[in-house]
Amino acid sequence: MASLVTRVAPASAPTGLSFIARSILNSPTDNNNVTAESNSPIAKPEHTCVREALVALANWRQHCDGPGIPPTKCWTRAPNIERCCGKWVDTNDEKYKDYPPVRTSKEVQIGKTAWEWRWNPKTAKKGHRREIVLQSVDEYNTGKTECKRWRPESEGVFFAYMQHLREYGIFDADNTGKVIDSKSARYNPEGGGYYDDGQQKYPSLGDGPPIGW
Repeated sequence: MASLVTRVAPASAPTGLSFIARSILNSPTDNNNVTAESNSPIAKPEHTCVREALVALANWRQHCDGPGIPPTKCWTRAPNIERCCGKWVDTNDEKYKDYPPVRTSKEVQIGKTAWEWRWNPKTAKKGHRREIVLQSVDEYNTGKTECKRWRPESEGVFFAYMQHLREYGIFDADNTGKVIDSKSARYNPEGGGYYDDGQQKYPSLGDGPPIGW
């Protein structure tokens, strides 16, 4: 099990704004801080590409999804599973034959007055190509600014955010992108953020410059 996250030294290049690595230096009883709980009953989650993307999104929402004009570091798209773990491949590519597909939702009529949402694999309209979900952290797409900038700097930071995903309107997901513990199969763990009366309600940022920027 992870204990309280310790300070992370600034990286030589900006990789992510690990507010957690700084804020935990304050009082551990401060409810505005997001920390890895030393006695957490939660088993340490498997570190997959999907979860790396979800943590990157939580980091982005923490710093950028708020009222007012966001700082220039936020002038990127928000990271998500498709942007950070999606890859277009040939349908018959043996290397990726066992990789799960990226899925998109579509409302389908199943009766005169009945409709249902279905999650269909994403394929190219022309040609034999499909979009797959990359599996390992090593496959995470650091070639995209939004994915590289907001990814966690360490295992400790990753685990801390994983324990608090719901506070950012995000659900945990398996390596296919499917929401875990959902009553029905759905592949939108990013959600829409956490709002209360139209205002974002994420854990507050502490004072001082963020580590790693």
